[in-house]
Amino acid sequence: MTKSTKTIIFSLILTFGSLVCMSQSRQFWSGELKTGVMNLPVTVDLTLSEDTVAFFGSPSQTKETFKAKKVCLRNDSLLVSVNAGLSKVVFKGAYITSDSISGTFTQSGQTLPLSLVRKDSQKTINRPQEPKDINYVCEEVSFSVEGVDYQFGGTLTYPAEGENFPAIIMLSGSGLQNRDEEIFQHKPFAVIADYMARNGIAVLRFDDRGWGTQNQELLDATTTDYAKDAIAAFDLLKKHPKIDHKRIGFAGHSEGGMIAPIAASTNKDVAFVILLAAPGVSGMEVLIEQNKAVLSKMNYSQEQIEEQVQKIKSRDASMGLQGKWFKCFLDLNPKDYLSRLTMPVLALNGEKDLQVIASQNLPAIKQALKQAGNRHFKVLSLPNLNHLFQECQSGMPDEYFSIEQTISPKVLEIMRDFIDEYVR
Repeated sequence: MTKSTKTIIFSLILTFGSLVCMSQSRQFWSGELKTGVMNLPVTVDLTLSEDTVAFFGSPSQTKETFKAKKVCLRNDSLLVSVNAGLSKVVFKGAYITSDSISGTFTQSGQTLPLSLVRKDSQKTINRPQEPKDINYVCEEVSFSVEGVDYQFGGTLTYPAEGENFPAIIMLSGSGLQNRDEEIFQHKPFAVIADYMARNGIAVLRFDDRGWGTQNQELLDATTTDYAKDAIAAFDLLKKHPKIDHKRIGFAGHSEGGMIAPIAASTNKDVAFVILLAAPGVSGMEVLIEQNKAVLSKMNYSQEQIEEQVQKIKSRDASMGLQGKWFKCFLDLNPKDYLSRLTMPVLALNGEKDLQVIASQNLPAIKQALKQAGNRHFKVLSLPNLNHLFQECQSGMPDEYFSIEQTISPKVLEIMRDFIDEYVR
């Protein structure tokens, strides 16, 4: 994922106004923040009583809701002030009717319109692929990286019986991610771990560097920094008594698919690499084609699209492209690392992926692996799948949340069959 779609974790202050009715009642408010690329649902769960309580939520980003520190009511207006990580979010609105509020949402200097409407109840989000009836081992693990003041936490899953299991180390996409790569209330890495453990394959998934902190130095980590984290995770598994240290590999999604080749190119003991919607060209080229594809779907004119492309090429400061992470990502060329990989490699892309375009990146990956003299690779373009490998209609990011499926079972089967063919 790009930085623009990363998960935001909220701690909040919610302020309304002054006049309240003291009889207890409950109100549910919701709206959609139209960011252009996607619509982000926003919710307010308000209990009116002598001690009024409010909870704020962004359900497409996390199922957790956040209790207000201060709640006041006024007949004509609503103010919501939220500390979102290192930035501040403010909603200001006026009551249009007793069941609707119209206002603006401001974050990091950008203001967008946002309207809230009153609902009878909260919407229940269905995620049928959430792991159930777990019959395998879920072991909590931790490790450190030299020179990094952070203790990495993760979960290692493996069958309850047996030993010497092949193992996959999951590497997440861009933006701060937890060990499940949780996004839009989907947990793709948890689903992968569940499937693999039931099929005799161990999986290590771990929280990104800086997860759970507001340490700016950690949060400014780059793609090459994350490769060091991946190597440390590999070293951890090599010492585990249940893991076959000769059959450990990486599976990286999106930016993780750029991290995996970097880490694997420096370690001859890596047994395999799985690339899931991975860049095959530079970050600059990926970002340009991503914008062309998304803006075209949104019916932007060719002139507007070209204007956006020129901003990207010039690294316009207004687009946030001057940050440490972006500078590294835009300049990295995966070919420099893919062309060194001689171990088995599986590369998958969804044909409807609008963030890492299959037709742009898969041929480049294939060419680089051929240049490496690699004789054990598969490159597959999968119909009707988006960037998260969900079965979809348009491939637009605003579908991610509404689709119940977390990851297509076909992708899980292909990953398992690849390991069976080349590793087991």
